[in-house]
Amino acid sequence: MVESNFDSEHRRGTILIMPNRSASWRTNKIFLWIAAGYAVVIATVFALFGLWLILPFAGLEVLALVLLLHRVSYRCHNRELIQLDGQQLSVRQGCNIPRDIWTSELFWTRVVVEKAKYRGHPDRLCLRNREAMIEVGAFLTETERKQLHAALRNLISLAG
Repeated sequence: MVESNFDSEHRRGTILIMPNRSASWRTNKIFLWIAAGYAVVIATVFALFGLWLILPFAGLEVLALVLLLHRVSYRCHNRELIQLDGQQLSVRQGCNIPRDIWTSELFWTRVVVEKAKYRGHPDRLCLRNREAMIEVGAFLTETERKQLHAALRNLISLAG
C-alpha cells in the first residue's frame, strides 16, 4: 500500500509504503487456537490408543506454527517512509523503529528502475545518488510499484 502526501508550498512531502496484510494478529491468534485445538484432540486420541509418541510431535508442530506465523506477521508490519524536506530526501526502513536510514541531497538523487535478470521476476525500484543505492517497495505488487514510481517522480519534481 502506498500513501503519499505532498505540500508544494513548503516543498515537503512523504510517501509511506506498507505491505498488504491478509490477516491481523488477532485473526492469526484465532487460527492458532483452532489449529492447536485440533492437534491436541488428535494427539490425545492417538495417545489413548497407546500411540503416546505422537504427543511431543504435536507440540512441536504447534510450536513451529506459532513461530512461523509470528515471523510472517512481524514482516507484514515492515514500513518504508520516504521524506522530502527542502533539498534533503531520506528513506527510513523498519518495523517500529527504523533499522535502515538512507539520506541524500535531492539534486543527486535519481529514481532508477532496474530490469529483472530473469523473466517473471519483478523489476526493482531504487533510489540512487553518487555513493549508494537503496531499493524501495520490494514487497509491493507490480501495480503498487508503478504507483510508487509515479509518486516518487512527483515528489522529486515537486522540489525541483
